[in-house]
Amino acid sequence: MNYITLNQIKSHLHIDSDFTADDNLLTMYGDVAEAVVQRHLCILLSELVDGGGVLPPPIQQAILFYVGNLYNARESVSFGTTPQNIPFTYQYLLDLYKNYSDTTSDEFIENALDKLAQATFLSDTPEEQGLAPFGDVAVSTEDRAIQHLAENTNVDENGFHVTVDRI
Repeated sequence: MNYITLNQIKSHLHIDSDFTADDNLLTMYGDVAEAVVQRHLCILLSELVDGGGVLPPPIQQAILFYVGNLYNARESVSFGTTPQNIPFTYQYLLDLYKNYSDTTSDEFIENALDKLAQATFLSDTPEEQGLAPFGDVAVSTEDRAIQHLAENTNVDENGFHVTVDRI
């Protein structure tokens, strides 16, 4: 871990400093959290540190939130509860610092396709399954959406993706 300490993690998780059985696990979670946050922000964490090598507090807190999530939910599924996001936590804190100009069009298109997939349905006819004639072949709605986004999506001067619909 380069930006948070084991003591910060233990304090965040209310773990006594004398309890050392999980130190290696917590250190691994700290390394993972730093890497995930860096990837999420699309910027090296070293570019965000102040003169003393310290990350802004919201980013440190997001790392600690992520470590807490890994430590408390050690499996990829949960039983008996309905997971809910708590507002103004991990995502909110990181979005304040995210470098949107470095996100790829592919990432943007993937997110759009995920939303599109949630709205699709299956039925009996090709047209109702999202297949439509396109030239001499049937092309899925998803393929047409990818083509539309690729042709009509640009990144503006602030790094935001802008989709211009042509009619």
